[in-house]
Amino acid sequence: MILHGLLFRPFVAAHRVRWAILVRERSARRGLMTAHDLESAVSARVDRRIFRRIQPMPQKDKHWKLVYTRSEKLRRAEQLGMEYPCVEGLQLAERECVNVLFVCSRNQWRSPTAERVFRRHPLMSVRSAGTSPNARRTISADDLRWADVVMAMEHKHRDRIVAGFPRLVEHTPIHVLDIPDDYREMDPELIELLAQTVPPLLFG
Repeated sequence: MILHGLLFRPFVAAHRVRWAILVRERSARRGLMTAHDLESAVSARVDRRIFRRIQPMPQKDKHWKLVYTRSEKLRRAEQLGMEYPCVEGLQLAERECVNVLFVCSRNQWRSPTAERVFRRHPLMSVRSAGTSPNARRTISADDLRWADVVMAMEHKHRDRIVAGFPRLVEHTPIHVLDIPDDYREMDPELIELLAQTVPPLLFG
């Protein structure tokens, strides 16, 4: 503290002199202040300026506008009439959202539609993939490590996942939606089926 005061003493003195000259000149022209008032005003003005310079500026999070807090997600879920995610076999009390992987055959119509429908859901983080080697995006081990829940469109998709990645899905719930390959991407009937079947499986 002593060193701090010694370092700032010349700085304080210089500013006091500068402000004293400036205020005295203005006051002399106007004749509005006494010598005592003048000294008090100069001292207070200088002290305020020095305090602002010495005080460190608060650090702000550059991405604070992008933060979507847990409390806001809970409030949004309450508005939608949903409960906070409670997936069987998973401890999600400290999680902000559920990672959901939608799977069909070629990742062409059904699973991409599901991904688009639930992409902006406040309590879900979604991906989509296909079980076929010729799929637009073939399911991978990384997808299954990421997923908390897998939503398969048909029983054959679940069977292929279990056969190809038995250890990775040993403790991962796989739900079969029973949605046949009868729909194009973003088909209104497909969207309605997804809206009716997916939320009850995740949120009860």
